[in-house]
Amino acid sequence: MRDVFAHMLAVLDLTLALSGHADLDEPDASAVNCRMCLDGERRVTAPASPSTPFDNGGHREVFVQVVRVAVHAEDALSLLGLTGALDTPGTTLVDIALGTEADVTVVSEPRVGAATMELLRNMAEPTCGFLIISGDRWNADYSAAVELGVRAVLWRADFTQESLLEAVGLVAEGQACFPTAFQGGLLDHVSRVQRDVLAPRGLSASGLSKREAEVLRMAADGYSNAEISKELSCSERTVKSILSGLMKRLRLRNRTHVVSYAIRAGLI
Repeated sequence: MRDVFAHMLAVLDLTLALSGHADLDEPDASAVNCRMCLDGERRVTAPASPSTPFDNGGHREVFVQVVRVAVHAEDALSLLGLTGALDTPGTTLVDIALGTEADVTVVSEPRVGAATMELLRNMAEPTCGFLIISGDRWNADYSAAVELGVRAVLWRADFTQESLLEAVGLVAEGQACFPTAFQGGLLDHVSRVQRDVLAPRGLSASGLSKREAEVLRMAADGYSNAEISKELSCSERTVKSILSGLMKRLRLRNRTHVVSYAIRAGLI
């Protein structure tokens, strides 16, 4: 069941996320892997505006957040196209063989399936997540994709340089970017797991039982243990036991800490 909870919490994090560049070195065409990650600031110059300080040459200094990206492509032609599209201020490509950490890794595959998930498992995990570019069908396990850190998907039919850079930026900011068809499949997957796996065991996708969620909601509303036990028709000892179990499981200090954690995590 721990694996189920881990998968579901990962899927929920991604589902909630749905509600919501630096001069490049010349890429090596022989390398099918490159990387990129948040790397401080890089200085560039731009025409000065009246409201910004500028030097004697009529230019002002602008500091741009740099994102380092890894690119994996199935062929050299796709690699060259992607590295060219990423050749913009604010992005820098780094060879994965050098071991540099990446925030975003772009993976281009003709189709997404179990083999793609195995490929991601064998790649260095980026800090912020993977961006998958593929055809317009998803044939991989959604839970596995989320667990491995897939945070964006672009269909080849919808691919443009603008959409690529936007997706890279969103992933680097900790957000997600998915086509509507993928979102629908992800939500259907969450619904199936809730209905077929968790509900029969009296659990929810948050990892809380129905009774645990009720106790937490009432505690968050300011009910005392005695009042909670009366409302739920159980003993006060049961209420204390539920709260104690949650503290132990979530490694929290006290009742107040349990409630604040549950609220911040969106569990209640």
